[in-house]
Amino acid sequence: MKDIKKKKLIKQLHHIWNSGEMELIAEVYSPDFIVHWPRGFKVNESHGFDGVRNTIKNIHLAIPDWHEEVKDIIIGDDKVVTRYTSTGTHLGTYAGIEGTGKKISLDEISIYRIEKGRVVEQWCLSDDVSTLLTLGLLEEAPNF
Repeated sequence: MKDIKKKKLIKQLHHIWNSGEMELIAEVYSPDFIVHWPRGFKVNESHGFDGVRNTIKNIHLAIPDWHEEVKDIIIGDDKVVTRYTSTGTHLGTYAGIEGTGKKISLDEISIYRIEKGRVVEQWCLSDDVSTLLTLGLLEEAPNF
């Protein structure tokens, strides 16, 4: 798959997350897709189209104006990496936390493995400390 097509595929993936257009999932993701969530999440993995749908639905219920702004795209042989900032207003339950009405800004990096023109696997890393600080669940950042 050419780099330009990989880039277009991953931009479409972020579009789905921003828009909630679930009908586009099968154009981007493989039916046997698996995502590996950051350590500390209650769920370590999500699978298939239903896993993608449920996660997008839940994030949009908690943060209706969810938006991912891609800052960098790095393209390799069978992998694409994006560094992006996810923003929105925390109005519903997110990670067991009732809506606070606070604006969040979450720095994220995802690595996507592409096979046969679809995303088959994803590894997610996120700046959870800043999210916890924003939501008032940490009083101060760790001092390492």
